[in-house]
Amino acid sequence: MRRILVDRARRRQSVKHGGGLQRVPLDEEISATDDVKEDLLALDEALKKLASEDEKLAEVVKLRYFAG
Repeated sequence: MRRILVDRARRRQSVKHGGGLQRVPLDEEISATDDVKEDLLALDEALKKLASEDEKLAEVVKLRYFAG
């Protein structure tokens, strides 16, 4: 699940997929914000950094965050 969400966030930010354009949501209440994409990318980077230091702890954090 983590990989899917991170890949989707990266794809949406790429220039080829309109990363430089301003997205206009049709319904403000339902749509996700751009902060969510940035948060997912930051979380992925933090998990990679943690995994380089402590593999088990990174796995626990990943399971806790993505699996509940």
